[in-house]
Amino acid sequence: MSTPHPDSEDENSVLNDFISTIDTDQLLHAASKLRPGVENRLGERFLGGYNVLFEILFSDGLIWLARCPLPYHCSSQDAADYLLQSYASTLRYIKLHTTIPVPTVYDCRRKSEDGNNIGASYLLMERLPGHPIDMQDVYKWHEGYPQARASAKKVFDQLCHYIMQLASVQFDGIGSLQERPMGSGNFVLDEYLDAGITFPPERGRIYESSTARGPFNTTSEYYSAMLSLNDQYAMIEQDEDYILALQHCRLLEPLLTLTEFDKGPFVINHDDLSSSNILIDDEYNITGIIDFPGTTTTLSSLCVYPSIFQENCASPFTDRGLWLECMLNARPVHGSTLNDPEVRKLLMDGALDRGTFDSVLRYIHAYISVPYLARKYGIVPKLANISPETTVTSQDDAGGA
Repeated sequence: MSTPHPDSEDENSVLNDFISTIDTDQLLHAASKLRPGVENRLGERFLGGYNVLFEILFSDGLIWLARCPLPYHCSSQDAADYLLQSYASTLRYIKLHTTIPVPTVYDCRRKSEDGNNIGASYLLMERLPGHPIDMQDVYKWHEGYPQARASAKKVFDQLCHYIMQLASVQFDGIGSLQERPMGSGNFVLDEYLDAGITFPPERGRIYESSTARGPFNTTSEYYSAMLSLNDQYAMIEQDEDYILALQHCRLLEPLLTLTEFDKGPFVINHDDLSSSNILIDDEYNITGIIDFPGTTTTLSSLCVYPSIFQENCASPFTDRGLWLECMLNARPVHGSTLNDPEVRKLLMDGALDRGTFDSVLRYIHAYISVPYLARKYGIVPKLANISPETTVTSQDDAGGA
């Protein structure tokens, strides 16, 4: 399947061109206005999947990060700005309503906004202390395994407590959180948008032109919108494997959806709790959680195995049994819809497959996981020649063939 993404040489050229348009002197000036009298300078530059980040080092030792969305990973400047503001709004909301350690937001400006002289959209935020989890192989027969398992359990217990907190803050649907104006404390749930569905840009533009962007009142409405988006993109892509995967997805949806949670509760989600997005200190205390997608989701998409379990590592940090133990024994949080252990058990029973299905709907590269799900649930193609009109059927309807 082709993906309209620049190759490494073109990407470097586009990246360098983009960075050259950013006035870093104005970026430092914008930070100085928020901390008058304290000198600052640029530190390191980091390249993420969707953003470029600049360190801003203050003379008193404080460190901020400036986050600017990359131009080639989004369908439009408006979409990039919306995602950036949603991320900033979500961080501010979490800071106000939970004890989850997220960066403090100091400023967020669209590229076209009055007073933005930087040449790009930007977010100024705190750089949290700590470092990513070190994902070294530690096998059960290693001498250091018991200590490694204890460290992983300590981190998992904290993560599960944060998930319990997220489940205590509920919304009316699936959408993107926006604070308007920024800093006002006036939070609204607006149209759904996340970085996954804006790439490739052609796919994002299909979504932006759609009338079905939410907020979605039910999980089934959200699934329908994502399936429709992918069907339309498949008509452009004309990749037979992708088309077949989408046809399988339509049959998988009713098998993986928990109907009792179709109308909520809806909660803030973090769909990428990877080792790089969980910051810890040397004692395995979590010092920060970064890169929230800025969206709300159904409870069944919150109570899953985090993406750290997809990392290629033999370690207690990829021990699903340990995570399940921590999740089922998580301590209650006032108002959390996950306080009942039986609810947590119900949600975790099918968490792996639901998590895979959710990823397939949002990220085009994840469709390679569909054949496994299709085989597991007895879904086979009905026609040998695949086209956008091809239908599929379940194993039972196919006579068990």
